[in-house]
Amino acid sequence: MNATAEAKLGGEKSRPIQYIDSVTPKAQPNVEFEAHVHTDSIELYHFREGALYFVFEEERIEVEAGMMIIICSGSHHRPIIHSPCLYSRRRILLNRRALVDYDTPSGELFQRICSKGIMIISPSEVKEAGLDKLFDEVALGYGETSEYGDFCALNSTISLLILADRMSARRENARIVAYRGIIPEIMEYLAAHLTERVTYETVAATFYLSQKNLFRIFKKETGITMYQYILERRIATARKILGEGGSAAEASEAAGFRDYTVFYRCFKKEMGITPTQYISGLKSR
Repeated sequence: MNATAEAKLGGEKSRPIQYIDSVTPKAQPNVEFEAHVHTDSIELYHFREGALYFVFEEERIEVEAGMMIIICSGSHHRPIIHSPCLYSRRRILLNRRALVDYDTPSGELFQRICSKGIMIISPSEVKEAGLDKLFDEVALGYGETSEYGDFCALNSTISLLILADRMSARRENARIVAYRGIIPEIMEYLAAHLTERVTYETVAATFYLSQKNLFRIFKKETGITMYQYILERRIATARKILGEGGSAAEASEAAGFRDYTVFYRCFKKEMGITPTQYISGLKSR
């Protein structure tokens, strides 16, 4: 298990905005960093060092030192380490309620940012626009003990979001990095059979692989096991059905869960909230 040092400025998790500085001294390939999703929040990453990919749903982005990624609410994501490395990053987690005072007649800032999906800003663009300096200002604001510290941190975060939004409007992010070898074909097969009972045995036989080789190449390329990938795809399908107005029971069936109890448990583990809470969140938007 890798030791991860985290410096959290700004205190308790209940606050609408958090700043976290994290360092994993010896991040290893094929060691699963937890996949996670934030509801009603925006997550801003600034990568300092590390050889890794970031995976968002079915997209894979190769990360460079100095790159910034803004992950909007509801996107399931995780890092995949290339090779043993020092993995250093800092991030801001901004809850929707922190932005309510920034709504204008032309729209809600949170919704505008989230409409972008995922924003990827190259190291050169980060430097040229001074986004790294704004990240520094957030850290300084949270380091203050005065009553103005939080205000300064939030103000810098808002400036960072608006500037990143303007930059993303000027060009389309070319962010998809294709999976290599046979993995894309296996993913297509899994998508086509998502509601069926899929095993390593059946998939290995379909692609003329041994089960051991299938496990190895899938884990190496994606960072997770095939079963975890299937679960993530099923949860993504369920979220799509819920977003279209379907019930939790309909989402469970459409996603291939034969037992609603299993669906409920898996959904809560992956999303951090129950299907009912997820539906309530959609209705409140």
